Amino acid sequence: MKGKWKGFVLLTAVSLLAAGCSTQGNAQTQETVIVNEDVQLESSLADSTLEVSRLKDIEIGQTIENRGLYKGSHNEEWFLGDQLYYNKKDGLYSLDIVTKKEKKLAEQEVISVSNNGNWALTQQEEKVHILNLQSGDMQWLEKASQWDVRFVSDDVAYYHSTTYQLNLFDVETQEEAVWDLSDFEGFTLSFIKKEMGNMYIAAHSEKNGYGVYQLKDQGQIAAVANFGGDDTQFNDFNLLQDGSLLFNGTYDGKTGIYYWDKKTKAVQQLVSGGKDSEGIWVPFYNLSPDESKIMFDMPVQIEGDFKTNVYMAEIADGQLTNSVRIMENTDDLYAVISLSGHWSEDSKTAYITTSKDDHEHVGDIAVFQLKE
Repeated sequence: MKGKWKGFVLLTAVSLLAAGCSTQGNAQTQETVIVNEDVQLESSLADSTLEVSRLKDIEIGQTIENRGLYKGSHNEEWFLGDQLYYNKKDGLYSLDIVTKKEKKLAEQEVISVSNNGNWALTQQEEKVHILNLQSGDMQWLEKASQWDVRFVSDDVAYYHSTTYQLNLFDVETQEEAVWDLSDFEGFTLSFIKKEMGNMYIAAHSEKNGYGVYQLKDQGQIAAVANFGGDDTQFNDFNLLQDGSLLFNGTYDGKTGIYYWDKKTKAVQQLVSGGKDSEGIWVPFYNLSPDESKIMFDMPVQIEGDFKTNVYMAEIADGQLTNSVRIMENTDDLYAVISLSGHWSEDSKTAYITTSKDDHEHVGDIAVFQLKE
């Protein structure tokens, strides 16, 4: 992706044919959210008191193809702790960004790596296997399709578009949970997340519109929030610790980054998207682990060419404050900020992976430190 991202394309149109009571496999109805009448239509980037310093870039020192660094659905991590994971033609490697030591982890390319770095998904003769990166042992996922399987945290999720069955497999315990998603026609694993130990999906309901649903025990599905109307679709979302939602995509026909307040059921636009001669564009974001800060990107036009500004801001009570631009007029991000950005576990350091050589290879990693 270069410079500007003209909106987003959902892998399939997601719809819910029927929503009823809390019987197994059905979603509980939920009060439709209220739209604030004074939703801000233009982004407000005020002078900031957020102190951010750019440190020396981390030099990769390896030839890594972009397709090797990122392969799979839009919210899989390839930058875990101090380790960068990537494929080469002869297998999977990791690079310690501190010591610059490269290590070969597997003799074959992989689809994705678990959050703890212990497991990987790999394809052998059109069959999906779980690969133990310590022992090298492989376990065949007999029911999994290569087209819709991924790690969700350290569990493996896979979905059958013909049977509408979603499976979640715990690699450590070998236990498996199953949900019937026949009411969610067209669902894909791009819209599943694990937050605070619970599993959530974003999907569309003909009755209630687009919403977020929790996958509960014994195959039950409960609505968390429903957004009335047909003009809402998420690109990504986070369920916050207080039960509110942060998401980006299209809401009520307008693109942007949004906040849904659990208490008031109101939606506030935090950053607006836009439309120009190139098409509709959507800002992407990357939330810090402590939920206090986000990075977000916005395209800018420079002499007929589209580049990207990247901002960092604090987020509190559904409002963005202290927005500060940390990258200006750049065209060397290898992907949108939700993919190229990464936070340290203590939320004090941000990393942004760049691209080089006409966006075919991974460049250096920009490092930003927040002052105490």
